[in-house]
Amino acid sequence: MTGPDLASAQRAARLLYDLGAQQVWICGSLAHGQHCDDVSDLDYAVLGLPAARHAAARATLGAATGRQVDVIRLEEAPGYVRVLLRERLIAVDRHGSAHAVAALAHEPAPVGLTSRPLPRGLHRQRHEAVCAALERAGAARVVDLGCGRGELLSALVARDGVRATGVDPDPDALAAAHTHLATVLTPEQRARVRLHRGTVDALPAWWDGHDAIVAVEVIEHLDEPALAAFGEVALGVLRPATVVVTTPNADFNALLPGRGLRHPDHRFEWGREQLRSWAVDLAGRYGYVARTTGVGVPDADRGSPSQLCVFTRDGR
Repeated sequence: MTGPDLASAQRAARLLYDLGAQQVWICGSLAHGQHCDDVSDLDYAVLGLPAARHAAARATLGAATGRQVDVIRLEEAPGYVRVLLRERLIAVDRHGSAHAVAALAHEPAPVGLTSRPLPRGLHRQRHEAVCAALERAGAARVVDLGCGRGELLSALVARDGVRATGVDPDPDALAAAHTHLATVLTPEQRARVRLHRGTVDALPAWWDGHDAIVAVEVIEHLDEPALAAFGEVALGVLRPATVVVTTPNADFNALLPGRGLRHPDHRFEWGREQLRSWAVDLAGRYGYVARTTGVGVPDADRGSPSQLCVFTRDGR
């Protein structure tokens, strides 16, 4: 199976209208122009789809496309989902034709929003798992190492009072993050975000009392010296109460025929036992407790496509 394409996503969108939706948008990776592959979902946002038909909509589109489909009913989406969706939406009409790309930041927000879990797309689910871990830890000042274009940063500061610092070595990524944050955040939220160019070695220069470090799909891009520096600086020098890491699960790769590493810049990909061994060793060395779990819909034998590791200094 290859990654989803926009044309097939548009054709499938017509089924949502047949089930009662009044408006349909394509969101997620396709709308962002990001890389889509064998494990990528199709993501839709809808208005007017009856709640009683939500499960049927996901099943119908899943059967039609042969992949996992997420359908987000905007009437019941929580505020931080709206922050993530503000980035880009592609409107699709009843005939399956795509229209202008719409940014929710420039449109009236749907009414009647309530607090519900994030939709189950893998990209968003990683962010959901990270946000949940940080919320359980009571983290209020977070460093996002390898922040990219700032999607997680915007979700973090959607919580009242949370401050976040984004760090990335790529100036183009930081420029994109600056534009993204200026677009999707309120002035008050934007004032609670800082961006810095740098790597893990530079963290102590502006640590300034942060209480958590996050590295989402980052460690697999580090060579051996940089990975060792991550552990030493993050857990040994800065010693935040919480460190949260996500990384691919190499065990799951067996379900992706013809594939090696998932990205050409990955230096390695670990299976579940490899991650657990690394985390336990690192935690023991620096006085932390490490817990690992899967992220994404699991296979019975191979586990989930991504993994989450949470280091806590007091074992919470």
